[in-house]
Amino acid sequence: MEGENYKLLCALLIIIIIIIGIVFVLNKYVNSKQQKEIEMNQTIIESYNSGAEYGYLFGITQVMSNSQNCNVVPLSYSNITINMIDVNCVR
Repeated sequence: MEGENYKLLCALLIIIIIIIGIVFVLNKYVNSKQQKEIEMNQTIIESYNSGAEYGYLFGITQVMSNSQNCNVVPLSYSNITINMIDVNCVR
């Protein structure tokens, strides 16, 4: 009887150790996958911000270069449009 209980206890301990190992490996895998997703999202956000900054600077540069030549520069947003001209051209 004692021999059977000992074998059953050893088998149970081995199964528990295997389950703990599987949980540990799965936890590491999920954490690694989440970390890669976070890094990818950060790259996307950085790219978006870089593109937005470039677009902003390009737009400002275009407005400045057109207005310096005393050209009227129309600026539109939604259904509102204003015409801008360099103040030095008005004098």
